[in-house]
Amino acid sequence: MKVVYSPYQVFFSTFFGGPIAAVYLLWKNFEALGKESLARRTALWGSVLVLATVAILPALPDKFSPYLLPAIFGGLAMVIARQYQMKKEAIRDSNEYRFASFWRVVAVAVLSLAATFVLIIVYLVILWSLGLTKLD
Repeated sequence: MKVVYSPYQVFFSTFFGGPIAAVYLLWKNFEALGKESLARRTALWGSVLVLATVAILPALPDKFSPYLLPAIFGGLAMVIARQYQMKKEAIRDSNEYRFASFWRVVAVAVLSLAATFVLIIVYLVILWSLGLTKLD
């Protein structure tokens, strides 16, 4: 049986793990469903979105809600999973697919969050080395 992440699993992992989790889970789902073209597009455009998000983070106002971006990314990823992949009921009723385990979803969130922190730190160090920001 092929492992597929439900829309709620995609939301959970994205909300806590960031946009890298969304890209990874949507990509893995498209691959499991045999939609290679959509998997490649997800990886490409998702990577662009992740980099663009990291690029704008320093420009966000101090009062910007820390929950807004995770909610937006989680909601968007969940909608994509529902519209273009499989709904929870379809996975449950399928003989070909099964849900990813809870711990796998958590692992993706934790690893994605760590990767996001590394990406942000690298970006800030680059900005600092170019004299475009101060690291206080």
